[in-house]
Amino acid sequence: MKDPEFRDDRLDDLLGEWSAPEPPAQLDTRITAAFHARRKPSLWRRAWSLRITIPAPVFAALVVLIGIAVWWQRRSTTAPTPAPHNDAGYFTRVEAAGYQPLPDGAVRVIRARDRSPQPERQGARQ
Repeated sequence: MKDPEFRDDRLDDLLGEWSAPEPPAQLDTRITAAFHARRKPSLWRRAWSLRITIPAPVFAALVVLIGIAVWWQRRSTTAPTPAPHNDAGYFTRVEAAGYQPLPDGAVRVIRARDRSPQPERQGARQ
């Protein structure tokens, strides 16, 4: 509804004849480029493009420290740890050389002082 007080027939006729000009062909590309320039990249894109700059001496020191830690870990795990000596006189070490199962499947516990000395293995002293 138009207010009859503000009605102007000449202006209505002029606006009816008028048509809006066509937008330039590059307007869509400019608007799209401006939108992408102001939009924040997604969290994943920021995470994948993250750059952390470390000075070369700090990086070299980290590499050396990691190398020493790996060497120390391998060195400490290669040496076998002996079984602790107990005062009860029981052996906790089992040698599988010459193993023969007991006929009834029973387990025998032999005290260290009751153990007879085993003969030297051949080829051990060369």
